[in-house]
Amino acid sequence: MVVVDAEVNASVSVFGVRRRRMLVLGLGLWEALTPQQRVGLLGHEFGHLVNGDTSEMLVIGSAHRTLIEWYVLLRPQSGTSGLGLVETAARLLMFVPASAVLLLLHALAQLTLRARQQAEYLADDLEARIGSTEAAIGGMDVLLLADAIAFWLDQQYVTAGTVHRATRGAGREPDEAVWERLKEYVASIPEHEIEWRRRVSVLTAHAEDQTHPPTHLRRAAVERRERHAAAIVLDVARNKEVDAELDPARRSLGREVLRG
Repeated sequence: MVVVDAEVNASVSVFGVRRRRMLVLGLGLWEALTPQQRVGLLGHEFGHLVNGDTSEMLVIGSAHRTLIEWYVLLRPQSGTSGLGLVETAARLLMFVPASAVLLLLHALAQLTLRARQQAEYLADDLEARIGSTEAAIGGMDVLLLADAIAFWLDQQYVTAGTVHRATRGAGREPDEAVWERLKEYVASIPEHEIEWRRRVSVLTAHAEDQTHPPTHLRRAAVERRERHAAAIVLDVARNKEVDAELDPARRSLGREVLRG
């Protein structure tokens, strides 16, 4: 199953009794990548399934989701003003089991952290093998721009009127033009800005989230390994087919972005 949203991210997961696989593809990231970097991204995400990422294993994944549901259920609601004595006491009592569940969540995260980070390095290696080493490194540079891309998308509803007039004149719908404008924005970022972000990422240990290794370490690991040419090349014709398949999602999510 493929789910498309507007986020600057991508992920895979397994769900249901039949353990169906789902790829979540964020157009905020997808549209910022070159065709070959997109191949690498898919190689990375599918690599989590191939390498047996512990976050997707039945027991650990189910335990994690169950603990989250328990915590949401047990967590006391903030504020006790206007509540009776019994309700206030009940909320205070719920704090103890909720805290215990939260501690279990943290413990599970710590126990699986090393395995999850190792899974990222393995997925990075597959990304380089499938899309090429150059594409994998370039894709990681785009990850360093994720906050700037997300901010740019958040600001599009402010300029929606201007975009509407400009794109109407060019014969395009404004919701379709958002993603073309995003590509132009990313392409306009100078190399010295990307290099500055690389250096800052080393100082700040930039990572996608707490389960991912720092991006600069992932980048360095790919550079140290044997260099790979692309195992799968996304040519112009196939790239157009992929774009055509994503057009409905591109239009609907473009409207969502413009509405803020």
